[in-house]
Amino acid sequence: MGFKGFTVSDWEDIKRLFTRDKLAATEKEAVKMAVMAGIDMSMVPFDFSFYGLLIELVKTDEVPMARIDEAVSRILTVKYQAGLFDSNTPVLPVEGNFATTEAVETNRQRLGNPLFLQKTNNILPLNKETSILVTGPTAIC
Repeated sequence: MGFKGFTVSDWEDIKRLFTRDKLAATEKEAVKMAVMAGIDMSMVPFDFSFYGLLIELVKTDEVPMARIDEAVSRILTVKYQAGLFDSNTPVLPVEGNFATTEAVETNRQRLGNPLFLQKTNNILPLNKETSILVTGPTAIC
């Protein structure tokens, strides 16, 4: 399909393969399932168990090191393309660039219109003939 990025899990969804969805017998098995299915990065802010479990899986050859190399390569490629390693990129000072009066006002306007969609590369908004599939336990919210 030509995808050139990397795949990031949703908030704690790897863990939920075990706890909520009962697809994995253990949290370790959930990590293995997710990584081998193509997840490159786990997005969990306050729990670092994914990394310890993944190291165990690599040490026991349940997840090949080549899979880790592939994930790291994708992540670093995107970061490189985004200029995160470019030492010539100036760092913006916080003052005057974040939480500005203009940004606060824009956020307030968006809060008043929660169904706001920005047009992007002719993808959004979807045309009336487009079909989409929304799945998961919160799909009907």
